[in-house]
Amino acid sequence: MRVSWDLSDLNRSRILLDAIGSQCLVEVASSLQELLNTAVAIYEANGDYAVALPGSGYCQTLHAACRRLCDTTDHVSALNSGLWHCHESCWNQAAKVALENGAPVDLEYCNGGLSVYAVPIKADDEVIGAISLGYGAAPQGKRQQAAIAERYRLEAQVVQKTAAAHSQQTEQVIAHAKGQLRLMARLLADIYSRHRRVQALKESQVRLQHLAHHDSLTGLPNRLLFYDRLHLAMIRAHRADRQVALLLLDVDRFKTINDTLGHDAGDGLLQELAKRLHATLREGDTVARLGGDEFVVMLEQSASTADVAQVAAKLLQVLAVPVLIGERQLQVTGSIGVSVYPQDASDMEGLLKCADTAMYRAKDEGRNNYRFFSWDMVPLQGDSSMLEIDLHEALLGDQLVLHYQPRFALGSGHLVGAEALLRWYHPRLGLVEPADFLPLAERTGLILAIGEWVMGSACRQNRAWQQAGHTAIPVSVNLSERQFRQQSLVDMVRLALQEAELSPAHLELELKESCLMGDTDSAMATLTSLRSMGVSLVLDDFGTGYSSLSYLRRFPIAKLKIDRSLVRDLTTDPNDAAVTASAVALAHTMRLRVVAAGVETQDQLQLLRRQGCDEGQGLFYGRPVSAQDFEQFFGTLAQYPAAG
Repeated sequence: MRVSWDLSDLNRSRILLDAIGSQCLVEVASSLQELLNTAVAIYEANGDYAVALPGSGYCQTLHAACRRLCDTTDHVSALNSGLWHCHESCWNQAAKVALENGAPVDLEYCNGGLSVYAVPIKADDEVIGAISLGYGAAPQGKRQQAAIAERYRLEAQVVQKTAAAHSQQTEQVIAHAKGQLRLMARLLADIYSRHRRVQALKESQVRLQHLAHHDSLTGLPNRLLFYDRLHLAMIRAHRADRQVALLLLDVDRFKTINDTLGHDAGDGLLQELAKRLHATLREGDTVARLGGDEFVVMLEQSASTADVAQVAAKLLQVLAVPVLIGERQLQVTGSIGVSVYPQDASDMEGLLKCADTAMYRAKDEGRNNYRFFSWDMVPLQGDSSMLEIDLHEALLGDQLVLHYQPRFALGSGHLVGAEALLRWYHPRLGLVEPADFLPLAERTGLILAIGEWVMGSACRQNRAWQQAGHTAIPVSVNLSERQFRQQSLVDMVRLALQEAELSPAHLELELKESCLMGDTDSAMATLTSLRSMGVSLVLDDFGTGYSSLSYLRRFPIAKLKIDRSLVRDLTTDPNDAAVTASAVALAHTMRLRVVAAGVETQDQLQLLRRQGCDEGQGLFYGRPVSAQDFEQFFGTLAQYPAAG
């Protein structure tokens, strides 16, 4: 940066110092801050500036020119070029001397008629420019003063002031101007330092921004930037009723290349493949590196499946062209999995999962090909991650429903309760059995949200039956171990009852023995709170766990539910019959009612009645049905012969 200041030409300087006096020059000096602010604003916008300011109402102009660092030869044209004349070089020469010496200089020109004071500008211990000021001696003689006064139309009383009267004043003005010049040098140095720091910070931020959103090896967008673009593309596609296609590409046998030729060769291969993929795609499409040897391509404006297939085939072709790495020529292939929004998935993670599943199918079928995702690629037991994604959607998309299985009194045959059982109707897979998704929900924590939905739905349905005039019965809701351990369980149950306006006496909670083991104090506190609320507690699947009634008698349990595995072989295995008989007898001594699960035959029913079992449910009475179909059980008696 180079800065030059001047107070117009030689004659004008003399007039300012003599005829106008110190007041005008001081006003000019006081305007330097305003000049500086204006100059900096123009500099930040354009890199160069030239500013003119009026002073004292006279035809006086102050010129400033600021150039970029290293530009020490060219000079900004003055706004009023007529004021420069031959004296421009004097200011430039003095500034150059100060710039080279790194110290202030006071030089005389034109046989002493012009003096130029120049000060270097130092920023961060570096001389970055110089600033100069020209001044001259006061004119002598009334004739010369009169001529000057006539030229500039000055007031007679001002012109008639003697040179002696202004001599001391002139020295003070010059000293003040030099002080202002040094101050300006410091201010400009500070501005330059700050500007340089700001520019460095901006450049650093740009670099960090690029590194945060691009892969360091290939320069392609990374996962973060790709997710952002995919998210926006899906929003646009949703609004315009269009589709977005994802192509997940994996380099076949890349690990072998890394292991045999080294990581440098592998990196070189990935860089070359990234260039090819980027060059192959249309403007508006995105290719990113997700990591390792995986690339992903997003086609936002793909019109049809045929268009996507054409792009996939073209990508495989460019991959198949031999790659020269060092002195070796490598032949590589790729496998591509394709998924399409919104038909395959409605969220980013699901879309990538679908593409990943299709990509592995392409590998399984011989590599060097592409496959579109289809739901028959997803075995229920094989890819729980896909089910997890769909389970999230099921909670929001009314895919979960409750069916109800009746429970009857073995003695009278009256309907005495119903168990709420969860069902998932998947939009593509159809009915998904609880055994296929409840363990997954338990592991991922989704069981908490699902359990809250089940609790509220069961309470509302039971209340709806009562309002329809049906006999009030309790509805049983199963609690998983994770649900039972959550601190908000009691509040959640209370809220469900309040919102449904259902009496706690018409809600039963079934829990397994494992819920009661471990932190027994905490379990006791939870059970006590629920029981004091009026909710009945049922110990489910008795006979499959610890089966220690003496241990369980500490807890406020109201019912014992014998597991279906014992009931199944009740009539053929004497051991099972003995276990159930003992359980019923011991439970009754503890004032617990006993429920038999999985009652399927009349023989099982008769034996359970003889043993004194209180209630039963199973296929013998009826399958789990929808809430509407369940209404057929109200007001009916179970049809079975009296106990013999």
